Amino acid sequence: MQRYLIFLLLFTLFTSNTISQQTDLPTCPAGAYETGVFTQVIISNNIQREALVYVPQTYDPTEPTTLVITFHGFGSNPQDMMEITGWNTLADTYGFIVAYPRGLGRPSRWNSGDFPLVRGNSIDDVQFTRDIIHTLSQVYCIDAVFPNGYSNGGGMSNRLACELSDQISAFGSVAGAYNTPPQGCNPEKPVRVIAFHGTDDAVVNFNGDEWLHLPPILTWVATWAERNGCDPQPEIRAISGEVVQTRYLNCEADVVFYEVTGGGHTWPGGEVVGFGGSLIGHMTQDINASQLMWEFFNSDSTENHTP
Repeated sequence: MQRYLIFLLLFTLFTSNTISQQTDLPTCPAGAYETGVFTQVIISNNIQREALVYVPQTYDPTEPTTLVITFHGFGSNPQDMMEITGWNTLADTYGFIVAYPRGLGRPSRWNSGDFPLVRGNSIDDVQFTRDIIHTLSQVYCIDAVFPNGYSNGGGMSNRLACELSDQISAFGSVAGAYNTPPQGCNPEKPVRVIAFHGTDDAVVNFNGDEWLHLPPILTWVATWAERNGCDPQPEIRAISGEVVQTRYLNCEADVVFYEVTGGGHTWPGGEVVGFGGSLIGHMTQDINASQLMWEFFNSDSTENHTP
C-alpha cells in the first residue's frame, strides 16, 4: 500500500509538471501564410496603413519565430530600408521575419516625439506598431519582437522602448534622432539598447542640435545607462581603426554603443540607396550594424517578451 501511494504521488507530480510545460509553450496559429516579400495591410486607428514584410522560405509554422521591425528614415520608404540594411539576407540565415513599416505624411515620417520636423503629427505610431505585431501574430508563430530604425526611424524605435516595453525587450538604432516622447520615457521594464552613430553625421549631429531638440549622442546613451541601472563608468575599447565600442556594465538591461570615427549619416556595413554618398558621408565597412544588432537581440533570449 505504501509503495502504491509513493508511485501515485510521483506519477501525479510528473503528470502535473508535463502539463505545466505544455501550457508554457506558445500556441502557433494554424492556416495559410505567405513567404517571400509582400505588402501587409494593417488597420490602425481606422487608418489603412501598410508594411513590407519578408518571411524566409524556411519559415516553420510550428516553431516560435522572432519578428524584427525596422523603421525607415525621414522621407524614406520600406523598400529603401530593405536594401540599406540587408536584413532579408540575415533572415534567410537565421530564420526570422522582418517587417518594414511605412510612415505617413509627405514626406513620410514617424511621430517619434518632440521633433520639430514632425510637430503637429497626431498619428499614433506606437499603436500602429502594436497593430503590426498583433496582425502578424495572427498568422505567424511570433514569440519575440525587436524594433530598430534609421534616423527618424531610430527615434521611433527609441520611443517604442519608452512606451512598449511590455512587448519588446531590446531595440536598435542607427544615426538616430532621439527626441523626448510626449509623456517622457518611463518603460515598465528595463529595455536593452544597441546604437550606432558617426562622429561626422551632418544630418543628426553627434553633438546634438538645439533647434531640432536633439541631445548629444553620448548624453543620450548615458541616460539610457542610468535608466537601466548600469555602472556610471562604461568600458570603452577600439574594435577597429574607425569604430569604438562603449559598453556599460552591471546593468539591469545592457547598453552598448558603437561610435564610428568620421562616420556620416549611414548604416554601418549597409548599402547607399537613393541619394549620393557625398550627401550622407562615410559609411564604414568595419562592422555590420544589422549583424551586430541581431547578435545583441539574441544575446539574452530569456528576456524576450511574447506579444
